Amino acid sequence: MATAAPEPAAPEPAAMSAEPAAGIGSGNGITGDFYCNWALDLTVASGKAMARLQQGQTCMSTGGCSDFTWTGRSFDFTADDSAHGALDAKIDATYKDYTDQVTLKNTGKTVCLPKATTTPATGSCTLTVKGPLVKE
Repeated sequence: MATAAPEPAAPEPAAMSAEPAAGIGSGNGITGDFYCNWALDLTVASGKAMARLQQGQTCMSTGGCSDFTWTGRSFDFTADDSAHGALDAKIDATYKDYTDQVTLKNTGKTVCLPKATTTPATGSCTLTVKGPLVKE
């Protein structure tokens, strides 16, 4: 008897930092790096810098037998000086998981089902990252 598939773990960002970061990029100049390279708008006033997410950004990734779609809700980065800042980010995620739980149960191996022949387990969540940042 098949059982419901558990929510898949989010994949580690491929070729990106596993920790939130902001840095100089191309185009508008600032990117936030967490599961996607998020384009940010930079403002500087009274000695403080703020970078805010440009709306409408989405990216996709694959991890194991799961497809993920990431949608930036917010990515607010502030800095009081060159060594201290804060991040308040919310990223919506949806997934489709093609793992065959029966195969896992019988063989102990993860097997991805052909995407065209199965209805995947699906779900969604919001990833929240909030807190101080310190340059090391």
